[in-house]
Amino acid sequence: MALVMSLPKVGEIEAVGSIAIIPEVEAAGSIPQEFGNLSFLAFLDLGSKNFHGNLPQEMARLRRLKFLDLSFNNFRGEVASWFGFLHRLQVLKIRNNSFIGSNPSSFSNISALETLNLNFNSIEGQIPEVIGKSYKP
Repeated sequence: MALVMSLPKVGEIEAVGSIAIIPEVEAAGSIPQEFGNLSFLAFLDLGSKNFHGNLPQEMARLRRLKFLDLSFNNFRGEVASWFGFLHRLQVLKIRNNSFIGSNPSSFSNISALETLNLNFNSIEGQIPEVIGKSYKP
């Protein structure tokens, strides 16, 4: 038996630092624009949750984000150029979606990025050389 949930009114929880939907919970739908109001968010794991549609532009305001996993959903459209505004991002996983087009040049602005997984989309192009340069084992 699957538990289907709806996300809370995101605009009412602006001080949250981490959001992960546990594997046993099935979520669906599109990501609300209000996610952009979560200015303290550093960790966002929405992987394998049956989300769909385009990513809201408002997510560009998540400037403290260090970890973002949107893998195994059904997001579509071009890879968002606003990922380049997330300068603190260390992990970006968007594998197994329906993204198309080329890698945005704004990826080169994410110099803290250590892990980038774009597999199983229809994305073309080179990964900017600056990615991973700040990695220190």
